[in-house]
Amino acid sequence: MNKNLSLSVVLVSLTILVGLGVVVFNRNLISDTNNQLAGVVGPSISNVKVNNITSTGAVITWTTDKVSSSQGETKSSGWNSVWTVAPYDATNINGLTTHKVTISGLNPSTQYSYRVTSCGTTNSCKTWTSNSKFKTLATTATPTDATAPTAPTNVTASSITQTGATISWTASTDNVGVTGYNIYINGSTTATNVNLITGTNYPVTNLFPGTTYSIVVKAKDAAGNFSSASNAASITITDTIAPTTPVGLTSSNITQTSATISWTASTDNVGVTGYNIYKNGSATPSNSTLITSTTYNASGLTAGTSRTYAVEAIDAAGNKSTISDSLTVVTSSSSTTTTSSSCPNTSTNPADMRDVWAWHQNTDLVTPNSTYQNQFFAFADSHHVKNIYLNANPSFISSSATNIKDFLNKAKAHCMNVEALGGAENWVALPGNPYFTQGTTTTAALDFATAVRNFNDSITGTNAKFSAIQYDTEPYTITSTDGYYPYWNLVDSTYTKEQSNMAIANSLIDMLQAVRAITGNSIKINLAPPRWYDTNTSLQSFNRTGEGVTGKNAMQYMLDEVDILTIQDYVTNATSIQKDASGELNYAASTGKEVRIGLLLDQDTSAPTSTYFGSTCAKLNSDIQSAYNLMSSAQKAVFGGFAIEQYDTKAGYPSSWTAMCQ
Repeated sequence: MNKNLSLSVVLVSLTILVGLGVVVFNRNLISDTNNQLAGVVGPSISNVKVNNITSTGAVITWTTDKVSSSQGETKSSGWNSVWTVAPYDATNINGLTTHKVTISGLNPSTQYSYRVTSCGTTNSCKTWTSNSKFKTLATTATPTDATAPTAPTNVTASSITQTGATISWTASTDNVGVTGYNIYINGSTTATNVNLITGTNYPVTNLFPGTTYSIVVKAKDAAGNFSSASNAASITITDTIAPTTPVGLTSSNITQTSATISWTASTDNVGVTGYNIYKNGSATPSNSTLITSTTYNASGLTAGTSRTYAVEAIDAAGNKSTISDSLTVVTSSSSTTTTSSSCPNTSTNPADMRDVWAWHQNTDLVTPNSTYQNQFFAFADSHHVKNIYLNANPSFISSSATNIKDFLNKAKAHCMNVEALGGAENWVALPGNPYFTQGTTTTAALDFATAVRNFNDSITGTNAKFSAIQYDTEPYTITSTDGYYPYWNLVDSTYTKEQSNMAIANSLIDMLQAVRAITGNSIKINLAPPRWYDTNTSLQSFNRTGEGVTGKNAMQYMLDEVDILTIQDYVTNATSIQKDASGELNYAASTGKEVRIGLLLDQDTSAPTSTYFGSTCAKLNSDIQSAYNLMSSAQKAVFGGFAIEQYDTKAGYPSSWTAMCQ
């Protein structure tokens, strides 16, 4: 063997006979030019281990007490197996005390022997270590990773809302790599996230106001190792959402000194804890402790007096709803208990009773327990409303049938009747009429009667029906361009004002007869005719087509056809009110029909007003009472009450109703 001690690497070839096999391998030695290691014996080898075992290889490591080279060998089990020298590790070319060789090209699931050696710079090689054994993994197996990631740190919560928050943290580390994170709430062992979180923040949802949460994060690696839990982030979700406003206030069990107030329960995002009730607009609740039910027993009241009640809901966080609409309750003037909430609207004075036209927003009006509906019934109770004229065309009756039925029953519970209201200027001109042969004709009046009749026929048991069908027919917009000849728009000099009014009246009477043929006596007919017929003296000797002049005027003919006549009496003093209705009241007294007097509150259509043609509400109420006092006892016997109408279509109801001077 040739050995050169200059600073160069000498290649030594060795041949070792093992069993029946021969292995040839090369070992690089380190030369020592300065002879610093001269005379050193072979290094001492320790801590020999096999690591990172796979199906085709492994890594052998060991340590030496002196700088030396690295070499390892393996062989499989079997009497004829041979040692295989591992490839030389280039990282050891300058000599190390910590050694590693990588073995490759092995067979899966096979047991191997292994040994190592190290040589000093003077070719002082340590003999091979004793044989040790290991087994390669199966082909599909991977190196076992039992090291868990580090725990996430700096867990915080931000962007806290009523139902959630964003959780953030500092990333974990792992010997192989972190694949994701799980979030756990309030000690749960089940992660709140469905899929592994790959970032370092996550929006937690479905939290509940008024609740405190403790949130931790754990890291996970590809081998399924979980870290320990992070520090806990504690958050409290504050509840700032108020309950809904109580609705549907009603009263019952009314006596001289007490009453029961009830309402529909409010809802809340967490839960309603109770209610406060306020009397007569007071800012201080009448109850000393929260009411936990939806009823309140008012006691210590004075007989025959009225007061208002309103309710607010409160939740556990102290959030308060808006205060409900008020309910007026009138205690009994006698010892009899009133079991219905409906009758505070009644009055022993007929002059106090009111009818109202409800032309607009009727979808809202019939919607069960809507704010609009509750406002209306509160108003109706406090203003002695007896009859409601509900604008209801056939399409509305069909689409809102369920809500209308509910509304009728509620009105009945409040001692009110509901009449189906319809009206249009040209409804008086039925097809085939002999009076207006050039204008547009329509069956709308008959279609309306059919719809109301069919609706009432569908009502069963004691459920409320429409009490009447009302036609509000005042053809003030028809003109000669429509083929009609109303007296205010005459273009044909041969067609006089009297002829025009006569034609309209005859057409209207024909229409009423056709309606009666549809309704029979199953439903009353209420007519609000053109207002000029009660004062137009030119038609006192009315010429009824086919009958001639019989001594009856147009209004008397109309009363013959209907059950109720509502005179639209737009005058502004008591004497005129009574005088304009006197003839119809007298005729009704002889025929057993009913007459009502309609009054226009104000012609201002821009906003609701509390005036009566520029006068005060007090004057309106005084005129109504005086007009009633001027009636004879016979007239009072057939008088059905005063109906109030506003032509307000812009400001909205029920704000305009509250201006009805009651």
